[in-house]
Amino acid sequence: MSVSIILYFLFWCAYFVVHSLLASEQVKKLLGKPTWYRLFYTAMAIILLIPILGFHISIGAKQFFEPTLGAKIPALALGYTAYVFLKQAFGIYSLKAFVGFGEEHQELRTDGILARVRHPLYTATILLAIGFWLWSPTDLNLAMILSWFIYLPIGIWLEEKKLVKQYGQLYLDYREKVPAVLPKIGK
Repeated sequence: MSVSIILYFLFWCAYFVVHSLLASEQVKKLLGKPTWYRLFYTAMAIILLIPILGFHISIGAKQFFEPTLGAKIPALALGYTAYVFLKQAFGIYSLKAFVGFGEEHQELRTDGILARVRHPLYTATILLAIGFWLWSPTDLNLAMILSWFIYLPIGIWLEEKKLVKQYGQLYLDYREKVPAVLPKIGK
């Protein structure tokens, strides 16, 4: 494994540490109004991605295998399924509020896709990651996706900690009934 791959993996890990710090209650309080916080958070998430993606482009990626139609069809199916999860999630969440141009919904939502999975955006991320790797199976993409998969349980734990604090027993009851990222089939 090359130094560039390790460095790239560590850049992604650092991105997620900063991502979590920016999502903290201390930063929210510091910025005051929720709209300003969401705008700041979204802008920083995008700005911090630029050097990582620039590094990705600047180093050569080694392909593990040539993706065939047998890999590309599942990749497209996973991408489409991720799109469905995203579309349903943003049917419940306000995309405008999510990025900071509107007010966030304050009551606990458990309808729609949230009746099947607590974190549909993370579900979509997992599906996209696997599909993306099948489409472009390189060492850089594997390093990126591994960092995502390492972070997801941490991100879910941090988010759920905030949700339990915000909604208390209501969220705990919801958490008992609904899986985090992999929906139950046939219910």
